[in-house]
Amino acid sequence: MKYLKIYESFSKNIEIGDYVIMSSSTNNKEFKDFLSKNIGTVIANNVPNDNNNINVKYENIPEEFKDEFVSNKRYFPIMRLQHFSKNKEDLEQFILNNKYNL
Repeated sequence: MKYLKIYESFSKNIEIGDYVIMSSSTNNKEFKDFLSKNIGTVIANNVPNDNNNINVKYENIPEEFKDEFVSNKRYFPIMRLQHFSKNKEDLEQFILNNKYNL
């Protein structure tokens, strides 16, 4: 598996179209699990007037979390970025490895 970049090891090299795994500061364990096990796509970075946020779009959001998103999109602080890659397959492999503790 290729090395995946984490937030601490990059200097704002994330680009529109990159794939990401995010985290959340919420106390809702189910929502945290959803974010850590699903891949989003960056649709905007360095949002105007706030260079510390990125806009991430998700597919197949469960009904219970629909109110957390606007049109399947959500702004996240850049510090909530866990991993990102230009290749979705890299993140899919990362999720599988975590699922089976590899």
